[in-house]
Amino acid sequence: MRIIYVGNAALNYAGSRYYYHHRRFVNGLVRGGHDVWFFSDRDQFRAKFPLVRKRRAVNRDLVALAKNYEPEAVFLCSAEIITNDTLREIRAMLPALRIAQINVDAVYNDYNRRRFLARREVLDAQFFNTAGAAALSPFASDRAPCYFLPNLTDSGQDTGRAFDLDKPPYDLICTQSTDPRVPSDMEREKLALDIERALPGLVTCYRGFAGRPGLHGRAYIKATGESAMGLNLTKTASGGGESTLATRYLGTSSRLAHIMGNGALALIPDQFGLESMYRDGEDAVFFANAGDAIEKIGFYRSNPQARRSIARKGWEKAHGEFEGHIVMQYALARLMGHKLARDYIWPTEAVFDGARA
Repeated sequence: MRIIYVGNAALNYAGSRYYYHHRRFVNGLVRGGHDVWFFSDRDQFRAKFPLVRKRRAVNRDLVALAKNYEPEAVFLCSAEIITNDTLREIRAMLPALRIAQINVDAVYNDYNRRRFLARREVLDAQFFNTAGAAALSPFASDRAPCYFLPNLTDSGQDTGRAFDLDKPPYDLICTQSTDPRVPSDMEREKLALDIERALPGLVTCYRGFAGRPGLHGRAYIKATGESAMGLNLTKTASGGGESTLATRYLGTSSRLAHIMGNGALALIPDQFGLESMYRDGEDAVFFANAGDAIEKIGFYRSNPQARRSIARKGWEKAHGEFEGHIVMQYALARLMGHKLARDYIWPTEAVFDGARA
């Protein structure tokens, strides 16, 4: 199929964000055998001159691309520069076109909610990294049902095999950004620091919080693949909005795909319902609180064979179930109304206008 993906290629970051979800979505579609045009609306916007009427010019470029390329499907992700009127114009040229939006931001954030709802009327399907009718029904319509879409692993990017290392340079990696104005952010930061203090000699790669610089580009993926364990701490509040288990169900930072995809043992809080996709003590490790996390990290630091066995199984699941071409094959089948090609370990139900179908 010919597919246009509209998202952010982040060319201004000079490759330091090469593992972000936009490129993984595109890579997954290409590896599925499709011809994909990556239309980076933000990079197009930055390149336009003069400075006036840039937004209108980017929208005209997308219409011209659609006219020449005649896509059969369009995926949008964080593509706010593109207007609904532009998508209507493209659909008028190509009546059989199917349009979907992928939403990777918190559904309980008021700003995000407004963005999602504003786009709904011109879509044929919507995908979220949160699952369940409680989270998705506010955004669903009869025309554009909502589906869960898990974070992608990318074998071309996730090349680490930490479980193969006899003595990984790091015992534990944790990368996150925290805002001192958000209590739940400071709880995540405190949890990570409590672990570090409670386990003398623990070699950590803590970056992006508590005054420690961030880690990006190849250095980030390399460090993840050189860490025995990875701490996946996902936000529970965003933009002033608080979540419940129902509104964050299966939601997780993309770091989980990075941790498992690069062979580190994933340590996951039991606050997101992810136990339905991962098996505690078999391909991941779940913890209830700081004390529980400290106990389990201490155990697996002292028992490397047990740690390596679980990490390997997690890596196998990450690349066997959540590899990009598998996830995007699913998304494309849902968008086009095709029969699913295989069984998936994540929820595949459609949510229509407040009702699960």
